[in-house]
Amino acid sequence: NIIVMTSNFINDHLLNYNKAIKRIVCKRDISKEIILEYKNMKNCTFNEYIELLKQLDDTNNFNNLIKTHSDFHLLVSEVLENYRINKPIEEKLFNTLYFNHNKLVNMLNEIINDFEFAKNQLDDLTKTWNRSMFLEILDNEFKKSLRTDNEFSLVFFDIDDFKKINDKYTH
Repeated sequence: NIIVMTSNFINDHLLNYNKAIKRIVCKRDISKEIILEYKNMKNCTFNEYIELLKQLDDTNNFNNLIKTHSDFHLLVSEVLENYRINKPIEEKLFNTLYFNHNKLVNMLNEIINDFEFAKNQLDDLTKTWNRSMFLEILDNEFKKSLRTDNEFSLVFFDIDDFKKINDKYTH
């Protein structure tokens, strides 16, 4: 669900970014209300999104993402305000907006990648590495020990009557 939400969030911001640029390129009138909507994130679902994200990943405070998102909205509103009052949009401001937007999209794509990785590499029930990932890590560590001439140990144990757990919670 978070992967779909993040993709939708990226698409929403791409659309809003394009709408803002389109208003300028097509020389459309821009009201103060439209600028305030961008500045105050009126139609933005970011707060709900970030709260859900924090619930799913309580080890990360997402301050950088929050700041980048806020900066994005402020920069869009500044560019639109300059256009509205016929003040030149300096190249530095436009570039800052462009790079901030790319940074935001990249950060969101990184979130998608992290959750995709977890979805594909972790066991749903135990939240531990699945068998293929475990074997890959084991192989890498063994090869590393050979290269570095370090000792390598593996501890393996068996849990008695584990079938009862599998029968109750599934495999």
